[in-house]
Amino acid sequence: MSFSYLGHATNVVVKTLKDASQFKDLMIYLVALFFAMASHGIVIGFAFIYGEQEIKLSSEQVAFMFIFLQISAAIGAFAFGALQDGYGAKKTFNLTLILWITTCMLIYFVNDITYFAVSLGLKWTTQWVFIAIAILAGLGMGATQSASRAIVGLFSPPTKTGEFYGLWGLSGKVASALGLLALGGLQTIMTLRNSFLIVALFYFLSLLVNYFVDEKRGIEQAKAFQEPSKG
Repeated sequence: MSFSYLGHATNVVVKTLKDASQFKDLMIYLVALFFAMASHGIVIGFAFIYGEQEIKLSSEQVAFMFIFLQISAAIGAFAFGALQDGYGAKKTFNLTLILWITTCMLIYFVNDITYFAVSLGLKWTTQWVFIAIAILAGLGMGATQSASRAIVGLFSPPTKTGEFYGLWGLSGKVASALGLLALGGLQTIMTLRNSFLIVALFYFLSLLVNYFVDEKRGIEQAKAFQEPSKG
C-alpha cells in the first residue's frame, strides 16, 4: 500500500513539474529559490553551533539571541512585506538575499570587526558583535520566504496555484535538507568560519539566477494561461 502512495505522489510531482515547465520565469525562479533555501538550511542548522563552539556564547547569550531573533524575524517580515507592495516581489526578494550575503560576510569577519571597534575605544566583545549580526540576519528569515511565496503566487495561473505552491514547498524542503547534508560535508573539509563564505556564495548564485527572472513577463504569462480543453 505504501508503494502505491509513493507512486501516486511521484506521478503528481512529475505532472506538476511538466506543467510548471511551461512557465519559464517560474522555473528560473525555482532554481534561484533552491540556492537560497539550501543556504537557509545551512545557516539555521549551524548558526547556534558556531556561536557556542567558535564564539563561545554563554547559555544566557544563546537564550538572548534566540528570543531577539524571533522578534527581528517578525519585524523583518512586516517591513519587507510593506516594501514588497510598492517595490515589487522580485526586488524585495533580491534585497533579502543581499542582506543574507552581508550578514554571512560580517560573521566571517566578526573578530576583525570586534578588534576594530575595540581600537576605537568601544567596549565591544566578539560575543555581542556576533549576536548583533545574528539579529540583523533575523530580519531576512521571514522576509525571504514571504517574498518567495508572493512571487510563486504571481507566476501561477488561478487553476495551478495549489499545484505550484506545493512545488514551492517541496523544493524548499528538499533544498533545506540538502543544505543540512552540505553542512556535514563543509565541516569535514573546512572550518565553520570558512563555511560562511560558501553560504554567501550560494546566496550570490541565487541572486545571479534571479537576475534572469522577468517579473512582468511571468505575471502576464500566468494571466494568459488557459487550461487545454478536455473535449
